[in-house]
Amino acid sequence: MSLTVLQTGKRDYLQELEKKYQKKWADENVFEVNAPSAEELKGLTKDEIHEKFPKWFGNFPYPYMNGSLHLGHAFTISKIEFGAGYQRLLGKRVLFPHGFHVTGMPIKARLFVFASECGLTFVTHSVFL
Repeated sequence: MSLTVLQTGKRDYLQELEKKYQKKWADENVFEVNAPSAEELKGLTKDEIHEKFPKWFGNFPYPYMNGSLHLGHAFTISKIEFGAGYQRLLGKRVLFPHGFHVTGMPIKARLFVFASECGLTFVTHSVFL
């Protein structure tokens, strides 16, 4: 059985826009910030450094993937994404590291639940030990 997708014009246009702007951002290093050089810092006090090179650090608790992704994940992260973008527009050096915590037994347990919901069966690594 094959799946035929109809009316993809809008989706294709949005994907083109996404690629265009991702390339532009990469070419212009929009999301890359370098620390001030030693020469730029020479002779400045701590307060002068903070005033001349303002910075902003966004911190976000990693979503713990023990369930399905849902709208709450996007809603929560969109707040800090907006804040990071706003601070960048203000001229601050923004650092917003983000990742997913995907280790441990809860993840393995969730995998087995997901597999059983989808009717999947698979061999675990313990068979090979």
